Amino acid sequence: MGLLACLLTAFAPSCSTDDPDACATEQRALQSLIEAHSACETAADCQFFRSWCLFEGRVDCTGAFYVNRELSADEFQGADDALSACLADDAPNGTADCGHCGMGEAPAACIEGRCAPGPVE
Repeated sequence: MGLLACLLTAFAPSCSTDDPDACATEQRALQSLIEAHSACETAADCQFFRSWCLFEGRVDCTGAFYVNRELSADEFQGADDALSACLADDAPNGTADCGHCGMGEAPAACIEGRCAPGPVE
């Protein structure tokens, strides 16, 4: 997780500023997984998963990342668990309590060929 993300995110008490590159490999792996599964043709192609500890690429404070249905929940969860475990190892309190807000997620939509948050009704 980058130092800037830690400083800009008030909900990230577990961030360590000692090593701004800590967990960069795990962060890139999850970001790459999200990017590789962002293409869509219709809203039905899209879904969202939550990652409390990935701050880069967040569209809001909910932790929702919008991806296509080719990405399985198990595959996303495995990459997210690896990031959380790494952050817990680096955290002063030994837990990856990255946090999120209480706002509800927007429905998944396909906007200009990419899965994204849709309008909230």
